[in-house]
Amino acid sequence: MQTQTPVKQRAKCLSVSKKNEDAWDLIDGYSLEWGVPYAQAIFRMAREYNSMRKWSFYNLGRTER
Repeated sequence: MQTQTPVKQRAKCLSVSKKNEDAWDLIDGYSLEWGVPYAQAIFRMAREYNSMRKWSFYNLGRTER
């Protein structure tokens, strides 16, 4: 008898308030610039931001010598 594996959640709902409408437009602009769907643009921005933080931390340590 086989056991069923749990299904990963693949959907999230994003509610954008009025104060975040400018970010909505920003993401939409990157989506068009990169030629990717809106959701893919959000994930790409998150990955690039994470990389930027890692590099800025690395570079900060190198400049203090």
